[in-house]
Amino acid sequence: MLIEIVTPVFKCEADQSIFFSRLSGLPNYRRAANRGENIYMSLSQHPKQTALEELQMICHMWGTTFKVVEG
Repeated sequence: MLIEIVTPVFKCEADQSIFFSRLSGLPNYRRAANRGENIYMSLSQHPKQTALEELQMICHMWGTTFKVVEG
């Protein structure tokens, strides 16, 4: 599954590290990379609803949104 995250606003480098650390803690996480202005994160399988809810909370904390690009 490929998820596009609209570029979050980071306050500092540590803030950015925490964001990516939170992403990497999601179930079935494979990788995340910047492409242009957005971040693309891939998961190895369809995540459970709770993982998407957790991703929603992470995105909310950094003032951004996400959408499933390829499922």
